[in-house]
Amino acid sequence: MKVKWWIDLLVSYRVIHAFKTALACLIALIVFRAFNLDHGQWVIITVAVVMGAQVTVGAAEDKSIARSAATVIGAVAAGLFLLTGWGGNFIAEMLILFIVAFGFAYLAGSKRYSYVGVLGTVTFAIIALTGSIKLGVAEGMLRAVDILIGVLISLVISKICLPIYARRELLLSISATLRDLVLLCEDSFSKHTVFTRLENSAFEIDKIAAISQSFAEQNKLAEESKAWLERKKLSFDLGLCKDSLVQLKRVFRQILETRYSLSLSRDDTVWLRGHTDTQALVQHVIALLHCWSEQLKCYPDPIEDGFVFDDNKLVRLRQVIQQQAANQSAQHHIHLYAFLHSMEHLWEELVRFNFILQQALVKN
Repeated sequence: MKVKWWIDLLVSYRVIHAFKTALACLIALIVFRAFNLDHGQWVIITVAVVMGAQVTVGAAEDKSIARSAATVIGAVAAGLFLLTGWGGNFIAEMLILFIVAFGFAYLAGSKRYSYVGVLGTVTFAIIALTGSIKLGVAEGMLRAVDILIGVLISLVISKICLPIYARRELLLSISATLRDLVLLCEDSFSKHTVFTRLENSAFEIDKIAAISQSFAEQNKLAEESKAWLERKKLSFDLGLCKDSLVQLKRVFRQILETRYSLSLSRDDTVWLRGHTDTQALVQHVIALLHCWSEQLKCYPDPIEDGFVFDDNKLVRLRQVIQQQAANQSAQHHIHLYAFLHSMEHLWEELVRFNFILQQALVKN
């Protein structure tokens, strides 16, 4: 157990990312001291900011671009202000700082340019409030060089040292979600031989929370996957991959509806769970979910075992339920057909998911 604990610790992304960040900071310090850079602490600060919370290569690239852009925009704005000759004029400084802070704060309120807005004001203040064109330009140039060095170190370490790619993590996360859906299906049909109300069970609540959290994480990874370095690593269609995420949520919702349809009637539920045609269709659905999970884990390598939709299993279940309902009361009709319709809709959602996913994973 101790060995496994150490292995899990060493391969955890938090430990890997912490090691990479510490290594990048160490390299930044070596560059700072070796070349005796003026204000070289900005190299280390830049590395810490760019890599600090940016686990994936794509996130580091986005933060690097944002920090570089903020430095350039802030420095240019400060340089233009100093060229006016108003440096040291308190009224002019108040006016221009209000305008610049307003503009950058407006950018900071956006999702995409938030960091540009935050750092732009800082850069402007550092350079413009020196009050001297010569000193301001010198400060601006030194700061820009230091930041660009820090950005370069961050990108190189993120890319070549134990890289964690957002696109790879996105596919693995979707794969894990599919495995969670398998567990929901198994809980619905295989683990309860007697009547059990499934909705709001502790197992279901935990799984819903875990799957919902994974959807949020996948949305974040999808945004980080837009980066150029990410596209160079894995070239699947990101737009269609996002569509498959939306469709996967529909599959998840329909699986829950199918579970709820099994809580309507004790007798009908026991009969449905025990029937061979129900089990055959459910096992086929589970096999499909497993195949997609493996396909995403192995991408871009193909999986050995393919998968084919067997509509005959759904047809046979429909016929069996229709025959059973013909000999039952109206109340049983409602319960049996509620389950049948939920399975039919689940099948439709699975077909759509497969269509979108296979298109998304075609190499560009």
